[in-house]
Amino acid sequence: TATPLTNISMTIDWFLSNAECVEDIYCIGGYNPTLKLNRWMGKLTFPQGTDVLVRRMPLAIGGGAGGSGQVYMNMPNALSSMWRYIMGGMKFDVIKMSSPYIKSTIAFLIAFTDVDATTLDIEDYPHRLVQFGEVQERA
Repeated sequence: TATPLTNISMTIDWFLSNAECVEDIYCIGGYNPTLKLNRWMGKLTFPQGTDVLVRRMPLAIGGGAGGSGQVYMNMPNALSSMWRYIMGGMKFDVIKMSSPYIKSTIAFLIAFTDVDATTLDIEDYPHRLVQFGEVQERA
């Protein structure tokens, strides 16, 4: 909830799955250090063809909005809609959020489970994208 004393970088390969969403602890930088995934900032990578990046953007993943047993990602609707055209893995280059304030237009993608290319209107299936206005709160 405050500015971290040390910046930490890590990479997470994320994919859609029908497995139950549970909290996890990631061990980074050695045998003992552990960090619970919560309130992270990073960049979302869409690999497509020979291009490594289609679009990069700030985002947050983890339980930063409250809630339990769910995965939250901050993504504008326009970019989350790209998923219908890119049926593959999305990769996060994640770094610890350094600012105690959050000020952005947020769309939470809530508990997105397995879908396939035949799914119509993927933005509405069956989980909701909730669009918030500009928010300025202490993290």
